[in-house]
Amino acid sequence: GEEEEPASLLCSAIKAVEGQPGRFVGQLVIHGSPESSDISAMRDFFTESTELGLDWYGPERIRPLFYHHKMDEGMNEAMKKELTRDPRIGTVGLFEDKLGQTWVDGQLDLSKRYWQRIWGMIQDGKLHLSADSAPHLIDRQPAAKGANELLLFPILGCSLTVTPAEFRLPPVRPA
Repeated sequence: GEEEEPASLLCSAIKAVEGQPGRFVGQLVIHGSPESSDISAMRDFFTESTELGLDWYGPERIRPLFYHHKMDEGMNEAMKKELTRDPRIGTVGLFEDKLGQTWVDGQLDLSKRYWQRIWGMIQDGKLHLSADSAPHLIDRQPAAKGANELLLFPILGCSLTVTPAEFRLPPVRPA
């Protein structure tokens, strides 16, 4: 049979949550190579064999969501103050499509003061996903062209950002 496109797989996976305020979907991981790495200084890329630790915290695969890796860029002082106390802006559930790419089904925390501002950026197609891990847990293997294959990159959370290192990922979209 003919392989389904990732977008159609995604649509069937989220039909039950369609139209819910603050609910979004997006691709978190895309596979690459030394020729198609991210734009970070490390020139990292994921492969089909990268260990993402999706089930490390149980089968639910729920992770916290942050704004721009908890960096202050693009935040006003009031938003910085609120997110310093608790930087989580929502949660995501991680899942894989038939091609082994990792996606998220996310929900903004509607009790947060700035959820509508972030939701507007999602609706305008300005935010992308970026995986969060811990440096001491990441294992890289040098590859050609100065790039690094990610062997171990446990996804401990993810961020919504306007400046993703992985520029090939499309913006997130409302579910």
